Amino acid sequence: LLWRKYATERLTLKELQSKRMKAMPKVQLREALVSATTHLPGAVCKDINEVHLLHGTKPDNLVNILSDGLNERYSCGMFGHGSYLAEGSCKSDQYTVVDRGNHPALHNRLYGSAGGPDSDVFYILVCRTLLGWFVRTKDGETSLDGSRRIWSTTDKRELSHIPRIDPPATFHSLQVEIGGKVYRHREYVLTHSERIYPEYLLAYHRR
Repeated sequence: LLWRKYATERLTLKELQSKRMKAMPKVQLREALVSATTHLPGAVCKDINEVHLLHGTKPDNLVNILSDGLNERYSCGMFGHGSYLAEGSCKSDQYTVVDRGNHPALHNRLYGSAGGPDSDVFYILVCRTLLGWFVRTKDGETSLDGSRRIWSTTDKRELSHIPRIDPPATFHSLQVEIGGKVYRHREYVLTHSERIYPEYLLAYHRR
């Protein structure tokens, strides 16, 4: 079901691109992430800015995410209501919480008869993501591509409309650049989580 929702959204974006839009601006991710994910099964569709991004999370949330995907309705940060992703593992690591072994449902799903991790672990999801036509910002309020407002609603649940598209369509994602409210790592925010498919789970130790 989770994949079907994502695949439907991808098809919708492809049709939108071919019938109603000029060429989308191309996203440029960090080369380290592109190189690390370029040989994963199933090529991404670059025409609609389909990419792999990272999402750090808590063990408490992981079973629900693996079953139902990310949910923007439960997430509100500096850049509105949405699912937050990153192109650097060090940024995603900031959102993780250690798993010290008190999550039986998660451990049964991940480790089976092994029972759970033998030491502290953290989790990051590698997510197939449809950035589509993205809008760039530094302050979380105005666009870098014309100083227009980036939100169409006051509660910051929906991005503004793409200029010169008829019939109207809203931006598909938000790219937060460094130099304003963030200093070291860009962030990506999607207000519709069906455009995110959690494809791989990384379990790791910190040194």
